[in-house]
Amino acid sequence: MTKIILFISFISFIAYSLTAFSSTVVQSNYTESIDQLTPLQVSELFNKYHSTSKDKNIYLTCLESSDDKLYIGLWHSLVINSTLKNVTSIIEDFEKYHDFFEGIEASKIIKNIDLDKWIVEFENKSPIFFIPNIHYQMEYKKIPVLNGAMYKYHLSSLYLQSSITFSDGLIFLKEEDGITKFYELDFFNANWGVLGKITGSKIWNDSVKELAISDLELKYKAENLKLSSSEKKEKVYSTLKLISEDQLIEKCIKNKVSGKIFFAK
Repeated sequence: MTKIILFISFISFIAYSLTAFSSTVVQSNYTESIDQLTPLQVSELFNKYHSTSKDKNIYLTCLESSDDKLYIGLWHSLVINSTLKNVTSIIEDFEKYHDFFEGIEASKIIKNIDLDKWIVEFENKSPIFFIPNIHYQMEYKKIPVLNGAMYKYHLSSLYLQSSITFSDGLIFLKEEDGITKFYELDFFNANWGVLGKITGSKIWNDSVKELAISDLELKYKAENLKLSSSEKKEKVYSTLKLISEDQLIEKCIKNKVSGKIFFAK
């Protein structure tokens, strides 16, 4: 049995190596660790790290880096009462992200590397009126999974004119009986400048909140593709109110887990 497990692990490693990213991604402390994660390991991480809100559908674990307290990390997951097909149709519709996610002003596919790899340019709305919108490019890769899908993404080095210095993550989807389990892992950092020194706690709070909002926007859009923007927003902020009442974001930030410990075997 041990030999079989070792053989399967070796084959999985080879398969993941063959789908490796190009040399155009920005290498961070987490790039390699994320690229090596398998679907089984993602499921195990969910069982190990999660805390829940009152609606029992969203889970958040904040991850910190010992060498940089403003290197944002978040492990988050939720249940989407919709098919895998509906969820992936939204995730892969990159050029309509500004319709789905309120924090995105514009998005455009710069290059289709192949059928399951894309380089996408984003323009994010600046949270502060006197700071211009943020432009950056991400490289995405889709990995086939039985009854599911996995996406891994990294900051592209082809366009490095934004304040973002590192960005890595993954999304893992698994469908069971018409319900899709959604898992996401994100790490990102930026040149925060003076803001980092005077509003460090706010940067963490706003970052986690925005990621939670994006999760909920995806959830409610996938559950009803005909949902209007105003209806979706109402549902998102209704759930966000429950999260706030349960102080889920505050608890997440207060009880951060070390990024190194998170990836420890």
